[in-house]
Amino acid sequence: MAGDLAQRRLERRLDSQPDEVDDIGENMVNMASNPSGESYNPKRLGKNKHQWSAIEDVALIEALMQLNNAGDLRNKNEKGFRPGHGLKLQQMLEVSLPEHGIKAKPHIESRLRTFQKLHNVVHDMLYGVGSSGFGWDSEKKLVTAENSMWDEYIKTHGDAEQFRYKSLTYYEELSVIFGGDRASGKDAQVPTDIVEEIDKVAVDNDESIGIDGDYASYGQDFNFGSNEENSKPKRRKTESTKDLSQVIREATAILGEELNNASNRLSKALEYDEVTEKKMKINEVLIKLPGLSMLERHKATRKIGCDRETTDIFFTISDDEKEVFVKALLNGDI
Repeated sequence: MAGDLAQRRLERRLDSQPDEVDDIGENMVNMASNPSGESYNPKRLGKNKHQWSAIEDVALIEALMQLNNAGDLRNKNEKGFRPGHGLKLQQMLEVSLPEHGIKAKPHIESRLRTFQKLHNVVHDMLYGVGSSGFGWDSEKKLVTAENSMWDEYIKTHGDAEQFRYKSLTYYEELSVIFGGDRASGKDAQVPTDIVEEIDKVAVDNDESIGIDGDYASYGQDFNFGSNEENSKPKRRKTESTKDLSQVIREATAILGEELNNASNRLSKALEYDEVTEKKMKINEVLIKLPGLSMLERHKATRKIGCDRETTDIFFTISDDEKEVFVKALLNGDI
């Protein structure tokens, strides 16, 4: 009986999703086990393979969110999942989808890798290096950008092309689930990257003027013979001094640009961490509101977490007004 109720609830939630755009979140199975785009043939699946359906994806994401809201999903340092999370998810799916036979290994384990890969692709577009032109449409669940930005980005990020015209319905939930593992991903760069680039400029410059690097580092002339004997070395040292000044200017420009980029990346990362932290606290606050049912609480968690402005408003209003705000939000009054 509990399983039937859970399945009907999942079907209602699935039916309520917008259908005006092609949704990767409802068709992730094709990328996970059938990347070639061929039609699905169950006979080709091995005994350990599982062809995930849209309703199963919804059930798994809901189970992940419930574990996360209860504080039973992630490690205390927010890096990685707690041991035994797969078995807990399996047990939860046995209740919501009792006849589907989904196991922790290899089914759930493989699906989580697919979820994380999809999340990381979108996350890197929104918060990564060289992606300042991308935005997120929280209504259509689409990544937005100018065509020129898309054309340039997918030249070096082929996985991103699939999201140009397709939505990822559960990106906000996946951000809560996997966000802590991605905040310091490709955004994290160390100063040695900058130093290596500066060193490369200096080495290339020394080779072009044909002198020893140590010799070029001195600005003082040393005369040990006649003017005729030392005329050529003087010219070479004068040229090297000019070239060294150019190296310094170029290195300074590179350093300034990298510091500016690093500052922008840090600002994005801090902003992302702040938003993620608020999302993780939504359910904690909602639990304290006595007038909300469990279903209303879950609906409110998603609705508030999907929109940053709504999240900010929720945490700025007083505690005694929060329940009225949530009820109005769920009823569509605001």
